[in-house]
Amino acid sequence: MKKTVVLHSVAANGGDELLNKVLKRGLKKISNTQVTAYTTNSHLSVPFLDGEVFMDGYLSGQKVYPKRFKRLMRKLDVGRVGLMRLYLENKCNNSKNLIEHIKNSDYVILCPGGFIHEYYGLVGILEMVERVKYENKPVYIVAQSLGPFNNNNHVAKNILEKVDKVILREEISKKNIRELDKQTYESCKVTTDVAFAYRRLFNYDPKSETHKRRVLLNFRKWNHGKKKANVVKKGVEISKRLFNKGYNLEFISTCQGVRGYTDDSKISKKIVKKAKKDNPSFNAKVHTQRYEPEKLLRVMDGAAFYVGMRLHGAISAILADVPAFNIGYEHKSEGVYRTVGLQEYTIEITAPMDKIIGRLAPFVEEDLSAQRKKFRKALRTAEEKAIETFELI
Repeated sequence: MKKTVVLHSVAANGGDELLNKVLKRGLKKISNTQVTAYTTNSHLSVPFLDGEVFMDGYLSGQKVYPKRFKRLMRKLDVGRVGLMRLYLENKCNNSKNLIEHIKNSDYVILCPGGFIHEYYGLVGILEMVERVKYENKPVYIVAQSLGPFNNNNHVAKNILEKVDKVILREEISKKNIRELDKQTYESCKVTTDVAFAYRRLFNYDPKSETHKRRVLLNFRKWNHGKKKANVVKKGVEISKRLFNKGYNLEFISTCQGVRGYTDDSKISKKIVKKAKKDNPSFNAKVHTQRYEPEKLLRVMDGAAFYVGMRLHGAISAILADVPAFNIGYEHKSEGVYRTVGLQEYTIEITAPMDKIIGRLAPFVEEDLSAQRKKFRKALRTAEEKAIETFELI
């Protein structure tokens, strides 16, 4: 069996934990590859990664805090998830051990997701790729969304020139790299998000009957880009419209319940508070705990539909047999939905409110039975494409 190391796994985010679980299982069952180690940019992700975990900084040259600092932090604040486990389970981990894992690997993977983007730090990613290439190991970009790179063209170009294989999860990303690196543009493959393979790889089967009035919602803070998102204002408007139609609303997210990490339940509470101010009878449940991937699917199971910003919240809903309308904040939402024929069920959060409502209204009014059949068909297509990702590796 081959071996690989997975870089930059931000598994404190439940969507990224889902990606990691599917990646590990798919590599083993289809690609005949064992994941021997992970790197992450945050101690908060350590408890949610199944294997040896190291800090990105060991490869990127960024500062990695010594064990004495970790012990001190543990004493001061035991709620800092990850520090204790990092010390107890990985107390011997250091850069030397990580380099040994890389030397013993057949190739190294940049974790699936959407972090190779102008909004996020690309220099650290480039430094990790360069360190791996120093050991003469192939680097694969797998099931990623790339770009845009308006402000970091030269860094993105360096990354693309150094990697050995690129498998994208949507076509918009392919357009983003056309002018940067024509060789990569011509050689890369496009499949879809690997999370769609979860049910097939883990034999997951939704259990509940549909509650026709139960609706799942998700909104997240978003301040990037030139256009204002006005997330709270739009969240309030969408929530009130659904509540006035008689739906029972539940706010839920792949990003919540980890102290020190992004928590969407905070913005959910703000939306509920503002909606109540406008209409004292308004009511909604806000989930605050973190759910691991299968538990999240079980909680979602049985809802009439999902409307939300998190892409892997939407994919999780689809996996739970719940139709999902994705209000995207990056091109990945439209791109991934387009790969499986669901592009009519997504729109950008920066779109004017009347356009969002205009796209959302037909989804809400659609016959539930017909809608479910459409999403089940899309999932079958998505599963095949996701499995293809592992065959290409």
